Parts: sequence; structure tokens; C-alpha cells
Amino acid sequence: MESVKYAIVTGAASGMGKEYVRMLAGMGYGIIAADINADGLKKLEEQTHAKGFIAITKDLASPSGAEELIADISRSGADVEILINNAGIFSYRNITEHPEGYISKITTLHNITMAVLCRHFAKTMTARGGGYILNISSLSAWMPFPGIAMYAATKRYTKDFSRALGIELRGTGVSVTVACFGAVATSLIGLKPKYVELAKRLHIMITPEKAAEKALRAMLKRKGCTMPGAINHIGKPFLAACPGWLAALIDKKLSVFKK
Repeated sequence: MESVKYAIVTGAASGMGKEYVRMLAGMGYGIIAADINADGLKKLEEQTHAKGFIAITKDLASPSGAEELIADISRSGADVEILINNAGIFSYRNITEHPEGYISKITTLHNITMAVLCRHFAKTMTARGGGYILNISSLSAWMPFPGIAMYAATKRYTKDFSRALGIELRGTGVSVTVACFGAVATSLIGLKPKYVELAKRLHIMITPEKAAEKALRAMLKRKGCTMPGAINHIGKPFLAACPGWLAALIDKKLSVFKK
């Protein structure tokens, strides 16, 4: 009897996480769904028809979150073939306006947890003879933009770390893909529905379904990096070269969206 191969999805209870779970279950994978939202995981399990489903409620922004998740998965005995580091935090506000502890949480979740999970599962995947890792970065990784300074900086780390890890793992059968999205229409962004619909009509923002589909396709093709959306490729060099005065002007115009 063929054993079930599992995919880990962090931040699985909402947004793109739910889409990764749905698509991977449809491909025949067992699912290890990790999220801080226990109720969301319960609903996800009820809605997901997978060969196996393991729900793990975990705060991956805590200092011990990654190690605890690894221990839980190891006890399950699941054969992990895919790791998707999807969990994320986003808040558009000045650094001095962030609540106490925010900088520690976003850095831990986006960088430390991601890197610890990559290190562990890259090693186990190499031992099993192959696997896939998908990390989620952002178009903002090319621009130190005010209002999302921590988000952009941590996503730059994710991008660079993923590309380096992918090179280190060449020849092992384990590939690393980093998806650098522009705006995705999830609750993480926190925009009012009318602005979301306008952004989608202007092709500035894509749906979580389309984002997850494109990222998974790139991962399964073992691409090093994917950036869905022609407008993002067009805008990337301009973002990288954006002078401080222009960034300040844009920030002023967008300040209405700050929380």
C-alpha cells in the first residue's frame, strides 16, 4: 500500500493558505495545517477532503513556535514532501506606531520561523531523496518603503535566504521556490472591499486563488523564483530606484490607509 505524502502549510486557516491546502489535497497529498486560529483549522479540516489531515494550532511568531511545530510533526510520523512557509503578518503604519512586540513578532514569523523550518525539512527531505520548499516573499522586497518598512525588510530576507538555500541544495532532489507577490486580495491587506475591487479591476491586485495556483505551479516545476503579474515585473526596477523624496510623497498620498 502506497504511503501518503504530506504537505505542510503554515498560515493555513485563511487567505492563500486555504487555497494551498485545497489544491494540494486535490493532488492527493495529506495535509499538515498549522495556524494560530484553532477554529479556522477546525473549519478547514471539515471542508478539506485529503488522504490525511493533521491540524496543529501554533503561534509561529513566538520564539519557540518553529521548534514546537517540528516536534509535533515528528511525533506524527508524517512523510513530508512539501513545505510551504505561508504564514505572515502585515500592517501599514509607521514603525513608531507599531504596538509593543510587533517588530519581534514579524521578524520571528517571517525570518526565524521560516529559516528554522527550512533547515529542518530541507535536511529530512534530502535524506528521503527529494522534496519541495515554497517560501512567500513580496514585490516590496525590492523597495524599503515607509509604512511597511518591517514587512519589506523581512520579505527581502526571505527572498535572499530562499535563493541561497536553493543553490546550496542543488543536486539533492530538494528545490526551493520563492514567490514574490505584489498585492493579493486577502484579509491580511485590510483594505475596504471597494478598494479591493478597484485594485482587481486595474490588475494591481490578484485573487488568493490565482496567487496560490501560480506559486504551486512554479514550485512543482522547481523554479527558483516566481513573480505573478506583468505589472509587477514592469514596476520592479522603478521600485528599486525610487528616490527618497518620491517614496515620501507616495507615503503621504497613501497615509489614509494607515491603521
